[in-house]
Amino acid sequence: MPMWTGAASRNMARVPTEKRNSEDGKSYRSIEQGSRLWQFAEAISRATVVFGDQEAAEKCMIVCALGLRNYRPIDLFATSP
Repeated sequence: MPMWTGAASRNMARVPTEKRNSEDGKSYRSIEQGSRLWQFAEAISRATVVFGDQEAAEKCMIVCALGLRNYRPIDLFATSP
C-alpha cells in the first residue's frame, strides 16, 4: 500500500518533482527537506497508532485543531522549529 493515500495525499501542497529540484537529473533532497519529510512520516506513524488506521491519521492532519490556534497540523511542517 502506498504511504500517501487518502485525504492527505489529495490535500497536501504540490511538491515539485525531484527532476525539477536538481539540474543534473539526479534526485537529491536538501537536509532540511529530508528532515521535514522524516518528521512528517513520524507524525503520520504516531497518529496511525492513536487513530487506529492510516486514513484516519491522514484526515487528522488536514483538519483545523483548536489546540493549534485553528491551524492544521500539516501546516506546522512548513514552519521552522
